[in-house]
Amino acid sequence: MTDGKRVSPWKRVAVALILVVVVVVSFLVGSGLASRFLGPPVPREPAGPRGAAALVVLCLVLGVLLLGAALVGYGIAVATRCFTLDLRRPFLPGYKKKVWVANVLVSSAALAGLGLLACAFLGPLLLAMGLPVSVAAGVPFLIVLVAGQLALVWFGIWTPVSRALVRERLAAQGVERERIARATLVGIQDPARSSLRKLSLVADDAGGLWIEPEQLVYAGDSDRFTVRRDQLLEMTRAADPGSTASYAGAVHPLLRFRTPEGAERAVRLHSWGRWSLGAAARELDALAESLERWKSGTPPSP
Repeated sequence: MTDGKRVSPWKRVAVALILVVVVVVSFLVGSGLASRFLGPPVPREPAGPRGAAALVVLCLVLGVLLLGAALVGYGIAVATRCFTLDLRRPFLPGYKKKVWVANVLVSSAALAGLGLLACAFLGPLLLAMGLPVSVAAGVPFLIVLVAGQLALVWFGIWTPVSRALVRERLAAQGVERERIARATLVGIQDPARSSLRKLSLVADDAGGLWIEPEQLVYAGDSDRFTVRRDQLLEMTRAADPGSTASYAGAVHPLLRFRTPEGAERAVRLHSWGRWSLGAAARELDALAESLERWKSGTPPSP
């Protein structure tokens, strides 16, 4: 398999900086709008002991409420698989929208709650240094917001939902549980279509991939295919610019093969349901190695 290029370190740093700038600008704009339409601006003079105590109490109460709401919302979303209850039909088109909305609501409440709790603990220290209330409250909140956004990009908090949906969907289609357990969960995508325009999941379909002695078998949400060695035309690797895993070093395997009808088809393989971008990159490396061994007829490594 051709070893494709990874996304350059400079591009990874640039994307991280852009994300930080977007978060900071969003916070500043939101703070400006809130102070303009929701009430008078926060006093800029240093606060006394009463001001510090009021800040701590207000941030603690609001922080606990928001964080609790985020945890309850996350628990409901996981338990209901983002309100996807009927898996007798394809789930992915609706799931993309549901998980995007759930991610915005849950992550916003969680980060706001953690930011307010940080204000409650760090705010009094900053007030004691003579800083105004606006700085004492805003700086800890902004630090948590930026760090939290970066963490949410790296870690997949919806991994339990994604994995459960694929497994239950395969079971609903009649695939045995033992066989599902042996599958590598992957997403597939047409490499001819750009994924940069997609706002959430870049995969067109998701399912299980089995590397059998004489063929590759994929069974997914709404797509299925089998590839024998004599049908395989090419195996390559290339990082997908529209996939966040690419900026963690992931290089996606691409398969080009001939269908039983005689047409050519190409699919890009994505990792599905991993807890972090780093884990997704490592899994794609391992999958590419297994595919290369299968292509050459070498028995799979134990």
